Amino acid sequence: MISIGIDESGFYRDRLETILARYVAAAKAIYGADRQLGPETSDGQLLGALAEAVDDCGQAIEDVYNGRNPDVATGQNLTSTCRFNGVNRLVGDYAYVNVSMSITAGAVVPAGTQVQDEDTGAVYASVAAATGTGSPQLVTCKALVKGSTSAAGKVVKIVNPTYGLTAVTNLNASTVVSAEETDEQLRTRRNLSTAAPTSGYLDSIWAGILATPGVGKVKVWENDTGNYQDVKAGDQVLPPHSIAVVVTAGSATAIGATLYARKSPGTGTMGTSEVVVADSLGIAHTMRYTVATPVEYSLRITYKERAGAGFGSEGGEAAVKAALVAWSNVKQLPMEDVYRGWVTAIAQGAVIGLDGLPAIVIEDVQLGRTSGTRASTDLTLLWNEVGDLLTENIVMEKLP
Repeated sequence: MISIGIDESGFYRDRLETILARYVAAAKAIYGADRQLGPETSDGQLLGALAEAVDDCGQAIEDVYNGRNPDVATGQNLTSTCRFNGVNRLVGDYAYVNVSMSITAGAVVPAGTQVQDEDTGAVYASVAAATGTGSPQLVTCKALVKGSTSAAGKVVKIVNPTYGLTAVTNLNASTVVSAEETDEQLRTRRNLSTAAPTSGYLDSIWAGILATPGVGKVKVWENDTGNYQDVKAGDQVLPPHSIAVVVTAGSATAIGATLYARKSPGTGTMGTSEVVVADSLGIAHTMRYTVATPVEYSLRITYKERAGAGFGSEGGEAAVKAALVAWSNVKQLPMEDVYRGWVTAIAQGAVIGLDGLPAIVIEDVQLGRTSGTRASTDLTLLWNEVGDLLTENIVMEKLP
């Protein structure tokens, strides 16, 4: 009576409405067509409960079926599926921060006392008790959420007020950690791993280095000529028959090993960082690559709010800034210039109004390496630079 299974098109099953309708039809065939089986009746509620139970079973079976497909699997299903490709989810780390606590003499602040970053909202809990003897006391605190980090002087809030604890602050930044890998990040890294064994050397190098934990962004160039060649117009930095790899972060050992394993024989590597890799015979080979220099550029946006669009200056500007920073963190590659058109598109797309159109109109975009050099032109970066946009370097000015 209930349809569920797998055929050449994939998994199929009846949905809740269909299951309930078939139960109702079966009951009326037994007790008569005039039997009242609506949701207001006890019999109708019983049939609804049975239909929901069957639907829950079908959903569970469908989840198991989809769990073998990395394109749609989520959570633990995706983690297990990616292991077939030798790709494990990056579990992330908990940051630690040393917090200076001002404590009244004789008072005891118990372990687990929570403090908070006033900017990011990151919460930390003390790992040991502290007393007021010799206040202020320096207490180590652990983040409650993986990937949380804090700059110096930002952990100043007391989450759970405790007798004797009057003030907190962190003199230094928290330890640098990574957040737990999201489903989308894991799925992307798994897809890259399947592309890594390509017959194209450059594709293989790019995929292999990008799949290395902590690398961030990667750009690869090749000069297959006998002359020096530009990576970017006018620089003449790439020697004959060589490749250049630029990354934003990562382990030198892992990058060097990937370069040696994947580059073609006889091809040189160019860069400002060097790492020595030994082959199977113990012969040393020097691999070179470049770590991109981050350029914390300044951005000023002048805009008008569309009347009645529901923008809301405070929340709307925060959404625009968050979208621009996310774009910079993920999409901007080494060497890539920052274009005013891109900024405009991202800013307007971040705040859609009640009518489905952008809630703001961008009047002008100014870019510069510093706030004093901003101009209404695109920002040009060198081949070994990467744009780094911080929230505090974005200025938004609303026009009347």
